[in-house]
Amino acid sequence: QMKKIKKIILTIPEEFRGKFYLILIVNFCVGILEMLTIASILPLMIALVGPQSFISENFSMLYNFFSVETKDEFALILALIMGLLATISVVFSILNIWLTNKFIFTLGAELSSKLFNYYMFLDLKSFMSEPTSELVGKILLQTQRCADGVIGSFLIIFQKISSIMILTFLLLIVNFKVTIFSLLILSLFYYFYFRNIKKKVSDL
Repeated sequence: QMKKIKKIILTIPEEFRGKFYLILIVNFCVGILEMLTIASILPLMIALVGPQSFISENFSMLYNFFSVETKDEFALILALIMGLLATISVVFSILNIWLTNKFIFTLGAELSSKLFNYYMFLDLKSFMSEPTSELVGKILLQTQRCADGVIGSFLIIFQKISSIMILTFLLLIVNFKVTIFSLLILSLFYYFYFRNIKKKVSDL
């Protein structure tokens, strides 16, 4: 798998790799913010419906930090924190989408330009041996397919994997044994499920 990832990165021109790594970092930050926003919902719900004694006992550190006396004040502070996290998460998500789309479009144009220049300086015999429609297809379609289908898909998969890893990390902190058991069950389920699907596809 690492060889495939390395091959994907090598297809990106060197002048674009800095932007590519920046987008990976933004993707990871988006995953963290999304998980933190989701994680902040549970304390807020507990603060809204839980009894005062339970909240004071289990959230005493936060109570002392924010210097609150009632659960209504505590719930208001948690709601503001969740709203702030959600706002930052949305802003980063919009920034991530804009950066990704701009990067893929620019990369596709750059690959098309380089391939066009390659064909322009090709010797006449080699140039004439290939149909013009095939050359145009490679310049316009194949390069964009590489940028959008390969690089774009890789960025989407990276973001999803980052979110799953962060969520798993948070669950391990909350309850290590239950999380490990759940991961084991899910892994076995996916293994047998995809093995069965692969067998059915092979039989077609």
